[in-house]
Amino acid sequence: MSQAANAMQVGLSSMQRWTSQYKLELLGVTPQARALVPEQQRIQALEAENRQLKKDNDLLKNLPPSSPSKCKRATSRRAQTEEGVF
Repeated sequence: MSQAANAMQVGLSSMQRWTSQYKLELLGVTPQARALVPEQQRIQALEAENRQLKKDNDLLKNLPPSSPSKCKRATSRRAQTEEGVF
């Protein structure tokens, strides 16, 4: 492993850490750092998307309620505009 570390011009401890992380990822352990294995990268991306969607949902829940009739009119007017009625 030291020859590989020298060839890549990285420290031996870095090489050992990457190897250890890679082996754990192959076993299905999601790392705290950026994943090395594509499957774990996908899991991290989905977890990030899930966190963002939860934040967005919480934001929308905390908005003051709007008048439903205004929403219906705006939607109806938008549909008519797209159809060329106005």
